Amino acid sequence: MLARLPLVSPDSVYPLILSGADYLALQRSCKELDRLTTRASAIKNRLQAIDHLGWPELKQRVFSAPLEPPARWFREHFYNPQRVVEAGVEGVRRAWRIAEAYNNDEEWIESLVTLAQEVQLLYGQPNVYVDYVALAAEVNREQRRLAALEAEVNYVRLKIARPLYRRLHASRNLETLKGVGQEGAAVYVSFVGDPGRFATSRGFRGWSGMIPRSAQSGEHEGKGLRVSRAGPDLVKKYLYLNADVARCWDPQLAAIYYTQMVKYGKHHSQAVCACATHLLDRIRVILTEDRPYELRDVDGKPVTTEQARIIIAERYTVPKEVRQRNNKQARRQRAERQKERKEERRSRSR
Repeated sequence: MLARLPLVSPDSVYPLILSGADYLALQRSCKELDRLTTRASAIKNRLQAIDHLGWPELKQRVFSAPLEPPARWFREHFYNPQRVVEAGVEGVRRAWRIAEAYNNDEEWIESLVTLAQEVQLLYGQPNVYVDYVALAAEVNREQRRLAALEAEVNYVRLKIARPLYRRLHASRNLETLKGVGQEGAAVYVSFVGDPGRFATSRGFRGWSGMIPRSAQSGEHEGKGLRVSRAGPDLVKKYLYLNADVARCWDPQLAAIYYTQMVKYGKHHSQAVCACATHLLDRIRVILTEDRPYELRDVDGKPVTTEQARIIIAERYTVPKEVRQRNNKQARRQRAERQKERKEERRSRSR
């Protein structure tokens, strides 16, 4: 069947276009960067989970940014609450002032000492339930792994991925799209390659995997199906993230998001996926014509960034009650109630 397809339906066959070694190298570096970032994020989450065990309410009361230099220095030198209490406010302050990571921020010290005293009351003194020596050693190992990963991330991003991206897309017009930064643009450039291989926007959307699945049988066609997820995972990831940002800046995408949420009753993820497919069309045009994107309102009139924000705030802000009505939990509850009513009708009919 595949061999005869060019004879039976030549319009359905597309030529295989290989983009070249630089595009493949950029694609591989984008994947490597994503892997390293994912592993670093896992360590960050693990560090905060350990903090929640050993130092309850540390993030709420002491370090609102638990991965900034003061918090990392604290984990390295004063993770044992007994040591914090013994040093007191002045002892911790003196040690922090001579630290290499010192940045003039000392407001957290008094809160830390107070919390250390409360932690000792919680776990007892001496701590019979938590071995803080072992816990501090574990935290330091995790922080060393995180520092090594962050160095690798910076090297791959600045020395490999960005130089390749800027050589392949010298105009950097993709970055004129609201919500699209250098990393997202590099992903699109590397995976799309030659945009001319997509004859239509529909084919480009189908390649991305951000369109609903197809379920057809005879004259029946399934509706409300999930996205096909057929395209590259990294493209779908950045499309979703970029579309979620772009809808806050682009009135046309904001209108699509608003319609999906308010008129059609979709939840947030479904509405963002609808915006992502329209963002795809913009990406295809920019890569094909290599021109910057021009922000316009829903009537096609060019607008500034400030005007766009005003339009979105006035016309396309989704009410809070609509979000609550459309979230997954509310939809699940409505489905369960419908199921219960259906069962009640069946039982009465029996």
